[in-house]
This record gives sequence, C-alpha cells and structure tokens, in this order.
Amino acid sequence: RIRYRDMGVLRDTLLGEKYVLYNLFNGIPDQFYYQYNSTIGFEFKPHIGQGDNVNFEISTPPEIKGNVILDGKKLNRNIEAVLEWNGKGQRRISVIVGVVKQGQVNSIPIYKIKTRDDGRLRIPKRFFSELPFSDLEKIVFTFVRSFEKLHRDGNNELFVSSQSIHTIVLDIP
Repeated sequence: RIRYRDMGVLRDTLLGEKYVLYNLFNGIPDQFYYQYNSTIGFEFKPHIGQGDNVNFEISTPPEIKGNVILDGKKLNRNIEAVLEWNGKGQRRISVIVGVVKQGQVNSIPIYKIKTRDDGRLRIPKRFFSELPFSDLEKIVFTFVRSFEKLHRDGNNELFVSSQSIHTIVLDIP
C-alpha cells in the first residue's frame, strides 16, 4: 500500500507488490553484484507452482558519480549550488535535493529536478532562500540515473527501474 494526499485527505492505494534488489557494500560480501552499463538476467515466478516463469533482460545504466560546490551562507540566505557529474548526454537524470534537521539522521526531500544528463546543473539561490535554515544542519544531493521498462507477459505487468544512485551530504555553510 502506498499513501498519498488528495486535496488534504490521506488516501491508500493498492498498486501491487514491489520488490527491491540492491547491492550495498558494507564490508560483507553481497550475493548480488550490480554491474553498471550491462544487462542482468531476471526471472519472476508469478505464482509458485502455477504457470510459467517470466524471464527477460534488464538493462543497467552507467554508474553516476557527482560533485557539489556550495556557495553562500545560510546566515545571508544566499546559498546556491553547482552540481557536476559524469554526464552521458543520452537521457535525463533526476537530482533530489533534501535537508537534514538539527540532531536528526534522516533527510527530508524538498525538490526533485529532472535535467539533461550533460554533466552540469546550477541551482540558484532562489531555490534555497525560503528554507528555515535555523532548523537545518545538512543539505543532501542525490543523483539518479535510471533505465525504466514496462514488461508485459500474459496477465503480468512488471514495471522495472534499474538505477545508479550517488548521494552527497554536506554541512550547510
């Protein structure tokens, strides 16, 4: 179930099942190794013991790596950012900008920006000027390069998103 707000009212929707497979390097060998810029064989068993398995290839995007240069100060309310990454120029990427409140660990997303995958984006100070900087400690930039595909097989409709994600967390100057 996914919840969303509709005209101020919290609603539930049943979208079906969601599966997430990811590779995290935390010092322990992971059985799944995500290879960038390649394909991964995928097998789905819609109903255990019933029907045929669904098999297809999932394309993976090139790895994304970025850098952020912050300019300005929260005291002067003039912070702006220049984002750079290894642009591929073929598609679009998403950049999610978030903040971390004082004494918190989790970030709160504020903006999702879609832009050309050309390797550079300037975020002007007007995007940051209205934020309550007195309550905020960090700013978070997440670069997302993704390949998405809708695969239909009989009664099964599978939406697949293969992503490369790079997150940078910075103290607010």
